[in-house]
Amino acid sequence: MPRSKNLPISIRRKLDLLYENFSREEFLRSDPLGALDRTLSWDDLETLSFVLAGLSYGRVENIYRSYSTTLARLESLGIGKNGSGLAKWLDTTPPATQKRLLTKALRGWVHRLNSAADLRAVLMMIGGVRKKYSSLGALFVDTLENSKDSPNPRQALVTFCSRLDAHALEFSKPPVRKNDGSEWKGTGASWFYASPEQGSTCKRLVMWLRWMTRKDSIDIGLWSERFPKHAVQKNLFWPVDTHIHQWALREGITSRKSVNWAFVEELTTWGQSVCPEDPIRYDFVLCQSGMQAFRKKKI
Repeated sequence: MPRSKNLPISIRRKLDLLYENFSREEFLRSDPLGALDRTLSWDDLETLSFVLAGLSYGRVENIYRSYSTTLARLESLGIGKNGSGLAKWLDTTPPATQKRLLTKALRGWVHRLNSAADLRAVLMMIGGVRKKYSSLGALFVDTLENSKDSPNPRQALVTFCSRLDAHALEFSKPPVRKNDGSEWKGTGASWFYASPEQGSTCKRLVMWLRWMTRKDSIDIGLWSERFPKHAVQKNLFWPVDTHIHQWALREGITSRKSVNWAFVEELTTWGQSVCPEDPIRYDFVLCQSGMQAFRKKKI
């Protein structure tokens, strides 16, 4: 693995040790990705992984619960166990019918800030993308290939999110949120794919791109199978959270106090100096290590 000569040897040793200890399937049980049934078809895996990534905020137990509830609700539409056949259902069911059936099947569904209308919107958005491009990956590749200049990873994310928004707005309008105590209407489909343009870390989106692009005992690497030319690990951004931020502060990698897009770019640049071909190689293992240490403190 390529390494930066300027990287302190102590950090290199820590990172490699963490990778050996935590980059194993058994640790998927404490990660959202562990909820995904990897025996599903390529198309179902891509579709369901996008939904799962969008739900991946808060306690992992609650993420599993909401995802499981989602799959159970979808079974009422004739979709198989663990979401088998969902992509085909989206491909073959007319939008008006989708809206009617999903509204009924998802009634009362909720995941923290997300409402049933949000989940319906994002599923219908995926269906619209699939009808036009065949997959979310094909839309992302089209975004890269049609960039005016040489592909810029950040701009590709911004454009990808904008194109997803355009599809989502075909099926539902974003909710109008009020602070007057009225009923919460949800976040809208765009919550599932926050854009760097808004300055946030976009953790769930860049984490999903990691799932799609990298291929090892943790990440499923779907796009590396179908779009090897465009599934380039060195163009990925680091999915950051509190555990990653605290680690970067302790190691002197950053002095930033805010966890925002600027920190994402800073940490990603650092990762490129460690391993140019795979700059976010240590994301999963650092997150797992941080979670384990946090839980020990609470005991």
